[in-house]
Amino acid sequence: MLNPARPDARLVGVFKPEHVELYPSALEFMKCPRFSVVCGQDAESGRMIGEVSAQGHTLFGSTLRLPGGVHLTSLTRTPRKREHEKLDSLLVRNPDESASRLETILSGEDQGLDRQTLLMNAAVASWTHGTASSLDEGLSQGAEALDSGRALGYSSGGRNFQKKLRFRAEDCRGHREGEEKFGPSGSVNFSGGPGHPRKCLEACPKIH
Repeated sequence: MLNPARPDARLVGVFKPEHVELYPSALEFMKCPRFSVVCGQDAESGRMIGEVSAQGHTLFGSTLRLPGGVHLTSLTRTPRKREHEKLDSLLVRNPDESASRLETILSGEDQGLDRQTLLMNAAVASWTHGTASSLDEGLSQGAEALDSGRALGYSSGGRNFQKKLRFRAEDCRGHREGEEKFGPSGSVNFSGGPGHPRKCLEACPKIH
């Protein structure tokens, strides 16, 4: 999903413990300066999850270092009993349900395992990137972003940006179809011809 981007900090989730050693080698080969490869396990069910576990053990292959210069290799989080929820509560059936669930977390409506899982992974991502100097600081930053409404605001802005991209992509398809029909963009009159609208060049010049 990142190709061709090359971010200088990555949080990568894997579902098999043996991959916690394999993936860091690949990231080092790609010269990624900061990364955390994580494989979590739900304490109650024993199931492996491809992210940091909010209620269980997580294996790390990471550039993160603990005080004393020791590399972080594992992390265990044990929630209070009353907070413990079934892992299946995180499951969704389709993208729409996933988006709806995310909105309940960002709005502050969900205060359970969904929120804790989001906070744990966001905290590790911030710690890996260097935005936070520790897991605790990352957790505090994430909680503040949720509770203040900033995270929800960013989410809304992202949805609006996606709508603009979809509009531009449709125009680009029209432009390409027009080129096939009328010739290269430099040799035709863009004001004429169905499927070859001038608005395509105005809406998405950087894509061409």
